[in-house]
Amino acid sequence: MDLAENQLPHPHRTRERGESGASSGPRGKSRGLCNGEYGIDWAKRYLRESKAELCAASKAKLWFVASGLAMSSMRKSQAAIYCVLGDPETVESVVRSHLSSELRDLDALLRTLVRMERFIASNDFELGPAWTKSCLADAARIHEAAQKIVDLMT
Repeated sequence: MDLAENQLPHPHRTRERGESGASSGPRGKSRGLCNGEYGIDWAKRYLRESKAELCAASKAKLWFVASGLAMSSMRKSQAAIYCVLGDPETVESVVRSHLSSELRDLDALLRTLVRMERFIASNDFELGPAWTKSCLADAARIHEAAQKIVDLMT
């Protein structure tokens, strides 16, 4: 048995042309890319990585290292939410397609995801030593929100 056959793809991996988004689950049943336990496992992994990067950011002595780790922590928290909701590429596509929409026209979950994406994107452009403390606090809040959403969905 070839080990490569049993390895599951990374949820954010770009699919090759002609490759379906489904992976073979136990007993050969097809399932969505990140549905079920597989998506939950990836979500928990992203949350662990997010927390580790947040801790490393808080200990970093250089502001640009701390800011980079905090931004990475925010993106991983966001990825955890996307994985627990289903196919992360599809969820991201839906969120990005609604970035210019009026928030009051969206349902509560989509409104939250759009707000989170807008917030993270706006923080991507702010750099500097004065911004680092705020960025760490923001990353901690996003991680906490992601943790609550993942816990709610599992």
